[in-house]
Amino acid sequence: MKTYFRILSYAKPYGRFVIPYFFFTIISVLFGLVTFYMLVPMLDIMFNDIQTPSSEPPAGFAFTKEYFNEISSYYYGRLSSISGLGMFGPLFIVCVVIVSSNLLSNVFKYLGARVLNKARFEVVRKIKNATFDKLMHMEVSFFSDARKGDLLSRFSFDMVNIEYLITDSLKGFIRDPFTLIFYLGFLIFISWKLTLIAMVILPFGGLLVSLITGKLKRAARLIDESNGELMSISEESFTGVRVIKSFTSESFVSSRFGLVNATNARARFKHDTRLELSGSISEVFGMLMVAIILYVGGRHVLQQIGELKASEFIAYLGLFSQVIIPAKSLVQCVNVIQKGLLSAQKIFDILDRKVLIVDDARAVDKKHLEHGIQITNLNFRYDEKYVLKNINLFIPKGKTVALVGPSGSGKTTLADLVSRFYDVHEGSIEFDGIDIKKIRQNSLRAMIGIVAQESLLFNDTIRQNILLGKENISPAEIETAAQAANAHDFIIKQTNGYDTRIGDRGNKLSGGQKQRISIARALLKNPEVLVLDEATSALDAESERMVQDALERLMHSRTSIVIAHRLSTVMHADLIVVLNEGEIVEQGNHGELLAKNGFYKRLVSLQTDLV
Repeated sequence: MKTYFRILSYAKPYGRFVIPYFFFTIISVLFGLVTFYMLVPMLDIMFNDIQTPSSEPPAGFAFTKEYFNEISSYYYGRLSSISGLGMFGPLFIVCVVIVSSNLLSNVFKYLGARVLNKARFEVVRKIKNATFDKLMHMEVSFFSDARKGDLLSRFSFDMVNIEYLITDSLKGFIRDPFTLIFYLGFLIFISWKLTLIAMVILPFGGLLVSLITGKLKRAARLIDESNGELMSISEESFTGVRVIKSFTSESFVSSRFGLVNATNARARFKHDTRLELSGSISEVFGMLMVAIILYVGGRHVLQQIGELKASEFIAYLGLFSQVIIPAKSLVQCVNVIQKGLLSAQKIFDILDRKVLIVDDARAVDKKHLEHGIQITNLNFRYDEKYVLKNINLFIPKGKTVALVGPSGSGKTTLADLVSRFYDVHEGSIEFDGIDIKKIRQNSLRAMIGIVAQESLLFNDTIRQNILLGKENISPAEIETAAQAANAHDFIIKQTNGYDTRIGDRGNKLSGGQKQRISIARALLKNPEVLVLDEATSALDAESERMVQDALERLMHSRTSIVIAHRLSTVMHADLIVVLNEGEIVEQGNHGELLAKNGFYKRLVSLQTDLV
């Protein structure tokens, strides 16, 4: 229940939902009772079983059938004399009352449904916002470990389950119990003996159904897990469709999807068939109770045992058939609530997860780099394996520092640490003598611009991809940035120019075009520190020339950290830092490193004849 009340906490203040829903539900149920109660006088009229009309209404009030029968008899007589239609007048009035009460019952039922829908959409909206906001504040390592499909599943299947949890639980806790209470009270009013018989039989059916639905939780968990895996496989396959096709692995991927899909289908089959079985058992027990009541009540009417009239008995049967609906709904609520609570717990696992990289309480804002970046005795590991060891490096303001070395030597990790995507385990990184842990993350990253090997563009317009959330930027400023990035000419040739949508991940553009848009984005940000991570390695010669030209404009007078495998692109760097197996093995400019005749010279000799 703790999880359930936590969900409802997103509906605070509760009164704006619970009170109106409670009110509309009670009114709807009462008008529903009037509809069925009016069947009694209508049947009395049709069976000519109306008492002799009295000339005076009964004195006093008594909550008994006799009192209400006398009231009915008096007013039927009055209606007959006023209308001049005999008993056809009361029959017409009764029909009007039945239709009116049924209409009002459904009007208030609809108003209650509106309140309920508003509650569930409001709650789910807030939970989605809170979950997405939490994910956006999680550290990069969280997304390295998590499967995208599982996260996407939280926003699809799990949120839907929470929606149903809200609606069905409020129905199960408010509407259905009150419907049962009022209906059962009215059934007792008509015949307490018949109602007692039904109450003796009902628990046996409820017990059997609860035994079946109690086994649904495991199947629901398996469905939930397989849904997440299906989402993951789908997302990975759609993203990597070119790789799949190039390796002719369509059958392998389809087979992998098919296995998980089969597990999902079996779990859904087991879950839904048990659910249907519980529904069928509910129907059988409901019909059994109706048959027993029909037999016992029928004998009372035919043998005139007691005071139960034929009209009352028929109305009793009609009302009793309606009692089965909320009773069955309560049983189904148990399954929906179980699934919803399971999904909610998965959402709350994210919301409760501790963010590892947070701002220090005394963190400060820093807008400018005055002297440089100092890295001192830095050690960093993934799990238990150290990937950077004893790194000591100073990056002066306005200089270009290149990080080179074999794959896996720690170049990208070092750049990520400067941006504080990860926290160092030992040592420190300082901007002008201030440890980056003492600088607010937004302030730190506002100083840093990143152009990576893979250009991350969004399924939006070129303009919005360059802006990326920046406001109060004029079209002229956007065009200036695009021109400096050698992107303006190809942009204006697009169908809608800067307002052209570029598809998922910018797949409507070439690699060089995507990279130049990324550079335009960085130019518009105007960062003081620039990180270039293999920014040209995936481009053809012509695209590389244009991108390199744009990068040189971007790097002008900025502090730049350049990661490169292609050493010809970093020959003119102010400082080249050579990494191998997580350690700095050499550093200096191109000429100095060649003169050392060491690790760097071997790397260069493998690529070019620059030596």
